[in-house]
Amino acid sequence: MKLPVKLDIIPILECIFEIRFETNSPVDVNVGLIYKEFSKKYFSNPIPINQTSPNEIVIGAEPKYISKQQMSSIDGKFLLRYGQNVISLHLLTDYEKFNDFNNQIKSVLETLKNIDVVTSITRIGLRYIDFFSKEQITNYDFNLLNAEFKIGGFGPGEKISFTTTLQQKEANHQIQFFRALEINHKGTIKTGDLFDIDSFLDNPTMQLEEISNTVPRIHEEQKIIFFNTIGEKLVKLMGPTYE
Repeated sequence: MKLPVKLDIIPILECIFEIRFETNSPVDVNVGLIYKEFSKKYFSNPIPINQTSPNEIVIGAEPKYISKQQMSSIDGKFLLRYGQNVISLHLLTDYEKFNDFNNQIKSVLETLKNIDVVTSITRIGLRYIDFFSKEQITNYDFNLLNAEFKIGGFGPGEKISFTTTLQQKEANHQIQFFRALEINHKGTIKTGDLFDIDSFLDNPTMQLEEISNTVPRIHEEQKIIFFNTIGEKLVKLMGPTYE
C-alpha cells in the first residue's frame, strides 16, 4: 500500500528511542556521569524512577537495563531516562514528524559518545505506541484494521491481547496489540485499541556513531508494518497526505 507522508489525526501516544550497552564503569557510576553531561542540555534536578509504577513498561529488560533516574528537557518536549547500562529518549509533546525526533536522537548519541562509558552495544530500539478510539477518530471501528483474530473458527471477543515478533531486513519488530484497553494518558482515562511496535536490534556490531544512520532505516521498515496493519480504510479516516 502507498504510505502517507502525513496524517491529520496522529494516533501516537509515545515514541521512545533506547540504547542498552555494556560498560567497564563501576556499579551506578554511569548514572552520575550521564546526569553530569546531559544536565548541560536538560534540567539539572534528576528524579528517581518508581520501578513499581504501572506506567513503567520495559520490554524484556534485565535489572541492569532498567533506568534509575529521569530528566525533562528544558523546552519540555523530551524526557531522558538513564541507568548504569541504559539510556532512553521519550517524546512528551504531540508528535509532529520523525526528523524532529531523530535530530534529538542524534544529540543523545553524540553526548553519550562524549562520556565514553560504552564498551559494546547490546540493544537499540525504536518504539511507537499508538492508540485508536472513536473519540479521536470519527467512525473508527476495530473491524477496519487489516488484521484477523480467530481461534477455533471463532471471531474476536470483546477484549484481545496479542503479541508477535516479525523478523525483517533492518530489525526485529515486536508487536503488541490490545483491544478495548483502558489507559490513563496524561491524567485522562481513555478506552480504545492500543498498537505497540518495538523495533530493535540485539547485539548490533556497530559503533555509537553508526546508529544515527541505522535508526531512519528501522523507522521506514516500522512504518511499512504499521500502515499495512491498520489498513487503507482506517488511514483514510485519519486524513492522509501523500507525496
